[in-house]
Amino acid sequence: MVSESGHYALFSGGHDSLVSTHKSMLAGYTDTVLHIDTGIGIPETREYVERVCDEKGWPLEVVSSDFDYEDIVREYRFPGPGVHIIMYSKLKERALRKVAGWHDDKPHFWTGVRKYESVRRFRNLTEREEEREQWVWHAPILLHTQEEVDDWIDSAGLPRSPVKQTFHHSGECLCGAFGNRTEELVLLEAHYPKTADRIKELEEGVRELHGDEDPRSYWAHGGMSGTDLRALLADHDDAQMMLCASCEAGVSTDGGFPLGDEL
Repeated sequence: MVSESGHYALFSGGHDSLVSTHKSMLAGYTDTVLHIDTGIGIPETREYVERVCDEKGWPLEVVSSDFDYEDIVREYRFPGPGVHIIMYSKLKERALRKVAGWHDDKPHFWTGVRKYESVRRFRNLTEREEEREQWVWHAPILLHTQEEVDDWIDSAGLPRSPVKQTFHHSGECLCGAFGNRTEELVLLEAHYPKTADRIKELEEGVRELHGDEDPRSYWAHGGMSGTDLRALLADHDDAQMMLCASCEAGVSTDGGFPLGDEL
């Protein structure tokens, strides 16, 4: 549903965006909830967003980019931290541009971003409202602490996301640019095996195209230590798997694995 006012509450499926959405809808700042389908999210996250909006009677619009994540990684391999901005632009910003095209004036997006989420955000975020070329950002919970977010959820009786509670992230985007494969893939296998299988199948296709020896042939490689990454590569290299313990012990463990050029 296209917003009549042009003001959208961005609901990713995480708890911060849950609170900002509830606040902005309750106050009448927004009249429509917007969820971005990145094409590489946990399906249960979207189901949670749809369920909450249905329970609250909030009009929901789901929008996606014209870019396909699977096509991107088959051509360029999996992204690392250095190209996160590219994945954000292709999977999320392009979707927001679609929404901007629906309106004669700039749309307003109300987001759950908080200064206290990270040191970088604490330093960089200073305003609750910021106008950009194509839209206007609003950050209604910019100065909220985690305790304040939790208190609002409890006092308002809002349902918590099962994905957030088990995977520790909203789960709407698993591009892997900032992911840690050794930790997150285990959680996906335990709680969302279909999503884990999809990622592993995609990895197989990327390795067939670009080779087993390239770190970028593996999802969420950027968050791994050099030691773990070398072990992963060895698992797919018959020659390395035959190394004796003394040879493996001689490999440097300083974490300085050459990742090469990014996407």
